[in-house]
Amino acid sequence: MKFSLISRAALACATLAAASAQAAPLQNGSFNAGLSAWNAVGDVAVVTGTAAGHDFGNTATLVLGTARLGTQDDAPAAAGTYNVSGTSAAMAGQTGGAEANLGLSTGAFASSVGADDAVEASSAAQSFFLNAGDTISFTWQVLTRDAYAGNGDAVNDSAWLAFSLAADPQQAATLTQTQLGNIGTLALSDADTAGWRVSGLQTFSFTASTGGTARLGWGVNDMVDGAGTTLLAIRNVSVQTAVPEPASIALLFAALGLFGLFGLSSLRRRS
Repeated sequence: MKFSLISRAALACATLAAASAQAAPLQNGSFNAGLSAWNAVGDVAVVTGTAAGHDFGNTATLVLGTARLGTQDDAPAAAGTYNVSGTSAAMAGQTGGAEANLGLSTGAFASSVGADDAVEASSAAQSFFLNAGDTISFTWQVLTRDAYAGNGDAVNDSAWLAFSLAADPQQAATLTQTQLGNIGTLALSDADTAGWRVSGLQTFSFTASTGGTARLGWGVNDMVDGAGTTLLAIRNVSVQTAVPEPASIALLFAALGLFGLFGLSSLRRRS
């Protein structure tokens, strides 16, 4: 089949447009719309101001916790006192549970730190489209009431990042599980008047090497026992779009040039 100049130009523009709009981008990274676009399992809520006795400030914050409603996690406080959502944390290691929501295998929270028991857990995640070179960033903070906080043991309540990327929908996604921190080794402050030990607010960022369908999420879990609530707070999730590659820019200009040549040729024929 032969293509005219106009059809070639249209094809070039369509190809360029398709490359930049294959799926929806990240939505509601500010959490101003609550949990909209985010899939949650367990004790997960978006809070502003004070929740569970801690002041999170005026910025909408995604909070994931390990407190159940029917279990006294933080004696002498009553069961569910430090639950942030009104939904119990899930049990880790359950089929279709908090780990599966992140695309992780059952038991991944425990096996990644060499433990045999991860107890209560929660997670939140979203799937969206990324371009190669896009940079994802967010801020995070851990709060805990667990008695083992600061004991130096790496096998402790943990906060996780999970990220997967499928460049080709016909192939398996590449999955990465990263421990943001655990309460045994994080630097924690006792300044919170409500009894929480709190890590500093930290920023995490990384750049996608390829484009495709991504899934970004976080999890938090109790380790070894369910006593003492631990929270993971996430804010300001953003995707910084990469500058278009020179090849893409060249393709666009080539397409525009073909339109110009076609228009000029048409004017000459009419004259």
